[in-house]
Amino acid sequence: HQAYAPHLRDQLPYTVCVVELEEGPLLVSRLNAPAGYSPRIDEPVVVEFNVPEDGLATHAFRPVD
Repeated sequence: HQAYAPHLRDQLPYTVCVVELEEGPLLVSRLNAPAGYSPRIDEPVVVEFNVPEDGLATHAFRPVD
């Protein structure tokens, strides 16, 4: 497993997802979900942003509660 940003190293392995935005484009991202979670196709998600001290902002999605 490879972390694509230094602040993601402690989160390996993580789930990668393809999200279809309401506007139509597809976005490759990370899925933040509890361990053992099984994502479903067409499951609604919400975006989360992470801005660590190094300033490299990243985004991820999580299932809607």
